[in-house]
Amino acid sequence: MSRFTRPPAYSGAAAAVRRSISHCRNASRSSTSTGLGVGTVATQALIGPLQTDVGSLAGCANVRLLGHMVVNSYFAGTTESAASGDQTAARVAVGWRDRVWDASAFVKRVGEAFDPGVGFVRRTGIRHAYATVGAHPRPLASLMQETNPYVELSYVTDLNAVLETREASVGLNTQFYDGSTLNLQYSNQFERIERPFTVSGVPIPQADYGFNEVSVSYQSNQGRPVNGSLNLGAGGYYGGTRRSVSGEVQWRAHYRLMFEGSASHNAVKLPLGAFNADVFGGRVRVSYSTRLFGSAFVQYNSQSNQLVTNVRLNWIYAPLSDVFLVYQERRDLTNAVTLDRVVTAKITRLFAF
Repeated sequence: MSRFTRPPAYSGAAAAVRRSISHCRNASRSSTSTGLGVGTVATQALIGPLQTDVGSLAGCANVRLLGHMVVNSYFAGTTESAASGDQTAARVAVGWRDRVWDASAFVKRVGEAFDPGVGFVRRTGIRHAYATVGAHPRPLASLMQETNPYVELSYVTDLNAVLETREASVGLNTQFYDGSTLNLQYSNQFERIERPFTVSGVPIPQADYGFNEVSVSYQSNQGRPVNGSLNLGAGGYYGGTRRSVSGEVQWRAHYRLMFEGSASHNAVKLPLGAFNADVFGGRVRVSYSTRLFGSAFVQYNSQSNQLVTNVRLNWIYAPLSDVFLVYQERRDLTNAVTLDRVVTAKITRLFAF
């Protein structure tokens, strides 16, 4: 059965854990041919109108080997006073990339009581296996710098090994000499729904669903002062159809100042109803120096009529070692109330050899 949880932006309490894991992975990628990246974080907060006590702890370790292989992993746990059961999650991944081939695979397990607000999971009570392989040769065509045909498979079961979701995709990514990229993808998906649920007020009945989807995305040269991206998608959606379009624009006004804007629109038609969903976002990034950065992000969701605000300060006190201060707030504009408000402090330290 598919388990749909609230978006990570709604979590508040432990969103910093997700950033700790990402930072740890980036540290290992930046290391030499052999290296170790380590990151840990702990948080404690009161969340929501009922002021639920939610804590979290996470750590990761990454190793780079043989110049082409990266092994990374994480373990995370939450302690929510209102929850019972397994509140842990873990993942191990292996990746390989050389001059022609790239491949990666991971296995992940998420306990049924793990708090999805931590940020790295969209569903709980699952086992997830993933694998992909592709090539990236340099073609002879004058406009193309590199092409990357690839295939990938994602397989999700519950903790009793019953299939919940399967997705197989084939795609072609092309990089052009002007710095832009074009990606084409076709995917076949399966979803088993054991309990009915609603999407924007439209019910999705219990059933097994299979559908296909195609997507096209284009990203212009991100090195230019003004650049953008456009994404188009169309296909099936739980017995109906979905058409989507999204885009983003970046303006580098100064080498220390950047503005970003994004928008997405989804038009969904289902057997029992139809709806449109729109999300708008804006971000400002400021670089005071090479060691001190700040950013502010605002996102509005038309379906929930909620506004999410995130402000972050990042100080690099040593190479690949950071201190973060994060303020996050989620507001219900319909009722003019604050749903979440969290202040988080985080410190990371890289050990490399």
